[in-house]
Amino acid sequence: MNQKKNPYYKDSKVARVTYNFENALKNAKGDYIFLSDQDDVWKDNKVKECISVLNNNSLVLTNFSSINENDTLIEERVQKKCPFRKNNYLNILTPPFLGCAMAFRRDLFPKILPIPESVCIHDLWIGLIALKYGTVKYIDEPLFSHRFSSINTSSYGRKSTNPLLMKLKYRFFNFIELCKR
Repeated sequence: MNQKKNPYYKDSKVARVTYNFENALKNAKGDYIFLSDQDDVWKDNKVKECISVLNNNSLVLTNFSSINENDTLIEERVQKKCPFRKNNYLNILTPPFLGCAMAFRRDLFPKILPIPESVCIHDLWIGLIALKYGTVKYIDEPLFSHRFSSINTSSYGRKSTNPLLMKLKYRFFNFIELCKR
């Protein structure tokens, strides 16, 4: 994990993870970018389904199943409906984007990068930018299984342990940075 300290979020692991993803994006070579957690299990048709949507859209967000550390199914369909709204400011209040559930086109890079230092959640930033400057589609079919464990950085699907001040801060900075871009 990147050891660079983020001046906005001091000792936050989440902010350091964002530096890692930004570095990966800067080094990505393809036209379609898929983010993934190392222990997720993709279905055989994930890439094909996402690319067919990305031919006409900037970003695709997919549904997913959840499994535990022992590969036991927890939930077949984590999303009960499309998780994002067309209004970006509502998406800032209730962040709907999970990086491992999305893929996007390289042509978003000029708007995404560099990720502002005040933005500590890369997947929310990418989703907000895609909605502001492009089109986002949702695939309701679960295209991968997301492993939930005690070491996940993301709190998606469970109560966040981040302090209230941090939650308010990252929402505020996403709003400010989105307005500036």
